[in-house]
Amino acid sequence: MALWWKRYEPILEARPRAGEDVVKDLIAQEVVELYERFPPAEHEVLWEDPALERRFRGRLAELPHLDTAMIEALSRIVAWDLDHEAEAIDHYFRNERHRDAAPTPAHVDALHLLWRTVVELLYARKEECRDLLKRGDLVDIVERARLRFAARRLAVS
Repeated sequence: MALWWKRYEPILEARPRAGEDVVKDLIAQEVVELYERFPPAEHEVLWEDPALERRFRGRLAELPHLDTAMIEALSRIVAWDLDHEAEAIDHYFRNERHRDAAPTPAHVDALHLLWRTVVELLYARKEECRDLLKRGDLVDIVERARLRFAARRLAVS
């Protein structure tokens, strides 16, 4: 006789997780999906910043797909932005430290576009969570997304 409850055993034995942890994982998953769909189709983009629209409209298809190096650079920049480390970001770009991850102008454009997109997404989700998440949680989400993206890339190759 088969034990009907055996297939539910992993759920029954799972440890409960804090709601904040689950929310951070869900947002990290959303960020990873954004990375994997990049660059988006032109019709999928809702331009909220007129300057970005002027800069990128009609050029999205030229932007490169993301690799692990780009995501690591992006994660570093977004974390600095969340920590309000404008000098670190300026130093990073001014001293060409981004060139290993973003060797071409199209890569740099992708980095700039994603940087703003990810920061806006994180702040929007923070607001939707009614400040359940703090700045440190947003930095943690970026790190979770980086690790998850790298793990997926490793699994694919």
